[in-house]
Amino acid sequence: MAVFTELSFDLIAAFFRALGLGAPRSVRGITSGIENTNYFVDTDREDYVLTIFERLTR
Repeated sequence: MAVFTELSFDLIAAFFRALGLGAPRSVRGITSGIENTNYFVDTDREDYVLTIFERLTR
């Protein structure tokens, strides 16, 4: 599982609006990977991958 940090749709939408990246239409967590949290974010302008770099301990 690669979604260690759960983010709400509303939080992601506010972040994208603040950066002028468009309004998200869909947000999907990416389940592959082992270290960081990743989401596919499809907006009314473009498609993005949102990555949250995690600090994980053993």
